[in-house]
Amino acid sequence: MRSQPAALTALGPSADAAAHSVVFVCTANSARSQVAEALWSRSSDVPAVSAGTHPVLGVAVGAMQVAARHGVVLAGRPKLYADVVEAGGYVITV
Repeated sequence: MRSQPAALTALGPSADAAAHSVVFVCTANSARSQVAEALWSRSSDVPAVSAGTHPVLGVAVGAMQVAARHGVVLAGRPKLYADVVEAGGYVITV
C-alpha cells in the first residue's frame, strides 16, 4: 500500500464544524491514530490528539519509518482515550 498525498488535500473540518478539538482513536494508539493526528495537524488549525482503547508503550517503529519517508513526524506517545477526550470535541475512530 502506498500513500496517496492528493487524497488528503481536502481533509479538514467543514465550515459548519463546531468541534474545538479532534481525537483520533484506534486500539493500540501505535500507528493509525498517530498518523491520522499528524496528517490532520498539517492541514487544520483545529487541535488534534491521538489515543487508544488499549494503548501500548510506544509508537510502532514501522509507522514512524513510513511516516518519516513522507515527511511526517510521529512525535506522540500512546495515550488512553479516556484521558484526552473533551466535551465538544469530535472523536474519530480509525
